[in-house]
Amino acid sequence: MHECPLIPMGAITGKPSKAFLTETLTAYRAQGITQFLIYPRSGCELTYLGDDWFEVCEHIITEAARLGFTSIWLYDEYNWPSGTCNKQLPQLHPEFAAQQLCAYPENGDFAITVRKNPRMSDLMNPDAVDCFIAMTHEQYARRFSKYMGTLIKGFFTDEPDIAFFSYEHKEDILRMPYYSGLREDYQRETGNDLFADIRSGLKIQSDFYQSVCNRLCAEKFRTNFAERVSAWCARHNLVLTGHLMNEYSSSHALRCNGHPLRVLSAFSLPGMDEIFTHRSVATIEWLTFGTAMYAVEQRGNHGGLAELFALGPCDLTPAQIRRQLWLAALFGINRYVMAVAHLDSRGSAEKKAYFNPFTRTQPWFLAYDALAAEATRAAAYATKSRKHRIGVRYPYTPAPLTDLLKHLTALQYDWTLLLPDETTDCDAVIHCEDGYLYEERTKRSFFDIGCLEHHLLATMPLRSAWISDAAGRLAEDLFIRCFQDGSVVVLDFSGRDRQLRLNRAGMQSDFCLPAEGVVCFPGWTVTLDHPNTLRADFIDGKFTFELLAPCPDLHIALRNYADIPEVLLDGKPLPATQPCTTLPQGFNEIYLAGDTLPLAAGTHVLELKNACDDLPYLPLAWIVGTFARQPENRLAPYQNDGIGLAGYAGTITQRAKMPIPPDALRLSVDPQGMATELRINGQSLGKRLWAPFTWILPSDTPGTIADVEIIRYSSCGQIFGQRAFISDAKAHPWTKACAPNNTEAPKPFCEVKLL
Repeated sequence: MHECPLIPMGAITGKPSKAFLTETLTAYRAQGITQFLIYPRSGCELTYLGDDWFEVCEHIITEAARLGFTSIWLYDEYNWPSGTCNKQLPQLHPEFAAQQLCAYPENGDFAITVRKNPRMSDLMNPDAVDCFIAMTHEQYARRFSKYMGTLIKGFFTDEPDIAFFSYEHKEDILRMPYYSGLREDYQRETGNDLFADIRSGLKIQSDFYQSVCNRLCAEKFRTNFAERVSAWCARHNLVLTGHLMNEYSSSHALRCNGHPLRVLSAFSLPGMDEIFTHRSVATIEWLTFGTAMYAVEQRGNHGGLAELFALGPCDLTPAQIRRQLWLAALFGINRYVMAVAHLDSRGSAEKKAYFNPFTRTQPWFLAYDALAAEATRAAAYATKSRKHRIGVRYPYTPAPLTDLLKHLTALQYDWTLLLPDETTDCDAVIHCEDGYLYEERTKRSFFDIGCLEHHLLATMPLRSAWISDAAGRLAEDLFIRCFQDGSVVVLDFSGRDRQLRLNRAGMQSDFCLPAEGVVCFPGWTVTLDHPNTLRADFIDGKFTFELLAPCPDLHIALRNYADIPEVLLDGKPLPATQPCTTLPQGFNEIYLAGDTLPLAAGTHVLELKNACDDLPYLPLAWIVGTFARQPENRLAPYQNDGIGLAGYAGTITQRAKMPIPPDALRLSVDPQGMATELRINGQSLGKRLWAPFTWILPSDTPGTIADVEIIRYSSCGQIFGQRAFISDAKAHPWTKACAPNNTEAPKPFCEVKLL
């Protein structure tokens, strides 16, 4: 069954009857909704985690199964922030209360002390987190184990926070997150005493110690909360999703999380919170979106989740809701929590400042199915590989990232966030330091974003595509997302219809961008005629690889000539008895294939049990399948986008419908030296084996939209990998000197120039 990506955030208010719950779920199902989040919130008159609460949960779950829902999600707290079991945990276990490091003036100096907050749990303490899991997650698991990993997909955590401070002591002039052992860890890192450094910093009005503390707290929070809860979820075939506290500014995000990129990327399904629904390029939470995109891509770009719309207003138009769904999708989000879906409105007696019901309260609820269809269309873009030309470092100390990202977005640059010490292949890398902007590739500094743009970025070819207005100027008040397959999506934030022009790969396309609208330009579909390969380079008899998601046709090809290897897969014998048909001719004849392997996502190990010579051009084993390869032997299902073809030998065919300008005479590509054929509307214009890779267009093609196929014929060199040619110091010198150049995978597709 198709799964709708919209998830009503079902606030359980009052003491709902079974009949009313069934009526509510039936109404959602009639509008195409297939997911539901059970959300204990203000207005609930049941005992949280009591018998009456679980009776309601049981009815929702069993009725959802009967009605054909695909996913139920469980909220892990009563209201927020997560981690306290409705404040019960720190009250029952004071030793697990959150700690905060505080400083206050005393006798002409500063006193420093550790205080506890009895209203919040210490989420950097593994024992406190285990207690939270036992009081919350384990209770659901005991009652609903048969649904775990099938209908119940995961737990939603809402704003877990290491800086949920108590402000009881008004004399405090400094409050910092603290865990037992922070002072000792700081001493090991810096050689200094943390308390002494804080006193020194207060005297000179400097928080030079903060970056180290943030980094240490981030690792504790990641390890003891995010990874710990994710691991519990994985053991129950679930995912941890939800979002962090205060992602929107670096100062707040660092204080509440240590570092949001480090913590959120440990969620098995990363999420974000954008409940303000800002409606201009100048006000959108670009740092929030960028944080979520970073975590999603760190997890393999399989999508994420967003809580949206909670603050309303309750008269948001469907066009505004649609645009926000698309914006989230363009940052890697493919599940959309519609906040809030109250059973009734009694929660507004406590939550008085906002109200936005995604329920039958809205007369437009009867059109929910059309929104669901559009959300499905948007979600398909979430897992496409995005282009990132500019990297922006997110330091461990506050920086003006919000303003920088806003300007880069307005100037239509592709950007991504990076950790301070992270390697990247971005064309430009920017970081903030001492009030300046530094670009690391050119080693130049700039006073502000205006200087950076004028003196550097504008001189570099950093836009993958751009939108211009009728006068040829860079269009304003829009968001553009460029993907690796050449596709482009444009969102309007001007509020008016406009005639604009897409400039992409040397071509121009005029189009109308409606007010608050979405326009998609297709990219290339890239198909293959052979599966991909990953050579098993055994080190000390073992080869480890990771599946980011199951690959349905995965199998192992073992050498059946010379030394014949005996191989274990995850500790079990791996027989290979089938004729091999998936390698290039010349290898099929001397290799045998194993059965298709139904491997789950995760790490897997091939182990060599006998002594065999792994020859450069006769590997002991290949992993074979329709997968895309990522660094460090990570594999994911191939997405027909040309991404991840290291190891591939065969034809690479890219197809698209392309508008041909009336004055175009020739078509030119750069296929990286591969033999290449061009077909226009099914007619072959011939093969080119060397430059110039240029073809004269048929006379009836200019001024039309043509079906363009570009077929590249690769060499066999990629299948042999790199390590076999550089690792053996005793090898013949020709082995390295004559090795294939496999340092880069084939480009996903050839850029086209019409001349």
